[in-house]
Amino acid sequence: MKHLSTLLLLLLVCTCVRAQRVVAVTEQDTQTAGTLGFVVPGATYDVVNYKIVYATVDARGRPDTASGLITLPTNRNLRYPIGVYMHGTVSNREAVPSRPVSGAQLLTSERILTAALATNGYIVVAPDYIGLGDSEGFHPYVHAASEASADGI
Repeated sequence: MKHLSTLLLLLLVCTCVRAQRVVAVTEQDTQTAGTLGFVVPGATYDVVNYKIVYATVDARGRPDTASGLITLPTNRNLRYPIGVYMHGTVSNREAVPSRPVSGAQLLTSERILTAALATNGYIVVAPDYIGLGDSEGFHPYVHAASEASADGI
C-alpha cells in the first residue's frame, strides 16, 4: 500500500496513451537489496514488482489484452526517473518480464534487468508485447506498430 500513490500516478500517465486501458494491477514480489547485491553490484534499494494487465490493440488493430511489469524502488523518500526496458526476442511466451521467477532462474530472466535498474534508483516499465505473456494470439516479430502500442503500459 505504501507504493499506491506512485503506482496510481504511473497508471494515470499510462492511461493517457491512445488505445490503452488498465485492466488489473497485481503486486507480485519484493526483492531485497541484499539479495540483489549478489548479482547486481551496488544494489541500493529493495524493489517491488507489479504485474500490469491492460487493454490495447493487436497488429491488425483488433482489441487485445496485454501484460507487463512495473518495478519500483521501495524507498518512498526520493523521486525516481522512469526507464523502459524493451526486452529482446524470446521463444517462449512465458519468458517475459511479468512472469515471476525464483532462485537461479532470476539470473537468466528478464526480471534481473528491471531489478538491476530499480535497485539503483529507477522506476522501470517493461512491456511483455503483443502475443507474449497474457496477450492472446501470435507475436508479430519485428512489427513496429504493435511494439509501439505495447509500450504504452
